[in-house]
Amino acid sequence: MNFERHQYHGKALHPGTLAAWAAVLAALLPLWAGSAFAADPHYKGKEIEVVVPFAPGGAAEVGARFLQPFLEKHIPGNPRVIVNPRPGGASILGANWFAQNAKPDGTTILHTTSSTAHPYMLEYPQVKYDLTKMRVGYSLSFGPVMYISPKTGVKTAADLKNAKGLIYGGIGAAASDLPTLLSFEVLKLDVKAVLGFTGRGPIRLGEQGPNLIVLYSIIPWIGVMAAGYAFGAALTLEPQRRNRICLRVGLGATALFLVLRGLNLYGDPVPWSAGGQRPDGAPGMPAVLFFLNTTKYPASLNFLLMTLGPTIALIPLLERARGALARWVTVYGRVPFFYYVLHIPLIHALALVVSKIRLGAVSPWLFANHPMGSPGPPEGYVWSLGLLYAMWAVTIVLLYFPCRWFAGLKARRNEWWLRYL
Repeated sequence: MNFERHQYHGKALHPGTLAAWAAVLAALLPLWAGSAFAADPHYKGKEIEVVVPFAPGGAAEVGARFLQPFLEKHIPGNPRVIVNPRPGGASILGANWFAQNAKPDGTTILHTTSSTAHPYMLEYPQVKYDLTKMRVGYSLSFGPVMYISPKTGVKTAADLKNAKGLIYGGIGAAASDLPTLLSFEVLKLDVKAVLGFTGRGPIRLGEQGPNLIVLYSIIPWIGVMAAGYAFGAALTLEPQRRNRICLRVGLGATALFLVLRGLNLYGDPVPWSAGGQRPDGAPGMPAVLFFLNTTKYPASLNFLLMTLGPTIALIPLLERARGALARWVTVYGRVPFFYYVLHIPLIHALALVVSKIRLGAVSPWLFANHPMGSPGPPEGYVWSLGLLYAMWAVTIVLLYFPCRWFAGLKARRNEWWLRYL
């Protein structure tokens, strides 16, 4: 279900009536396009923000992006449509933000699922939105499909009635699993519900087993590394030509980032905006930081343009640098992958030390399923910015010595595999 921000002054709807909305919403999109958006001047030259209270890459966010070009094409006035994910709290945080910040002019849409309606109907205390004050804009058909292993002996729907010991894995009782769980009770099926899965990401191996996570974010980095090896040919050219190529490529990439990011045209799943609040009601991120806060996992186009562009543009200047500082930094540049491999365990070891000093014990959270699938940090653990930069500096200083040793080894030896480290 998707809602525009409007005030509703009629009789409040009973929460139970929301369950019947799905049966009639599919026919509302043509009416919506002909009524809510009939006033061409109202939307001409404007921007519509589609707020998705789920993480990028999920079904809701993908569905919103699928609709994006159709909304831009068919809404009279052809407004620009931006999809903005605001995940957290099983959609509650994003829906709360929408209720507290969206203007009642139809330029903000909440693109969500029944995961937002169920907590409202169940009167969760965390819910700060009122669905009776939102106007239904359009609806996408939604029909869950359940699969069952043939090892259970169930071959037809009728076999479910007599099946014993079935297990259903879901996200939460108040999420989109609710209709399914209620159907089990209505049909009096012998099904045990195991809830707590984090959604479409990690896969739990068994009821109490570990999570299996596919780190697909490595795919764009393979392209980056391949481009880096190809770009190495440009660095072997004579200095004047090499510097000219570096400046053109670097400044061009930086300019492209400023255009794509500044106008929210393309290149990152999370558009930036100035001002506003976080989903929990706290002040929003400063506009400059929000602008630079591009997606690293997986690496977005804007993230790569923002980081590689200035770096390549600075090559002509940096290669002329002299002095102790230049010699010190060059050590890391000679063994970049070696540094990368070593810095991960070192940072973890330093985190254990900091936890022991600050908390009096090593927090078990440090052994959770990082970098994905881990729970939130325990109370009192979050580092200050000063401590973070201090550990960053310590890491760089400590790794200087092994990097200098390995750089010397590479200079003395000529085995082929050393070139890749």
